[in-house]
Amino acid sequence: MSKDNDWYSIQLYLDVNERSMAWLSRRLGVHINTIRSWKRTGKVSQMGKLALCYITGQTYEQLFGS
Repeated sequence: MSKDNDWYSIQLYLDVNERSMAWLSRRLGVHINTIRSWKRTGKVSQMGKLALCYITGQTYEQLFGS
């Protein structure tokens, strides 16, 4: 998995905190297939990125580097 994609840091967060994609799906209130799509494509929508920051307690810069 390349650091150039949006999913990389999310996967690191899930691994370090022993959380699953299903947990993330429930916390965000989105279908698991949305999470799987983000993982498969490496792309997360802007709204998804902001929601991920809120859920994880990380800053945008920490998760996505820009």
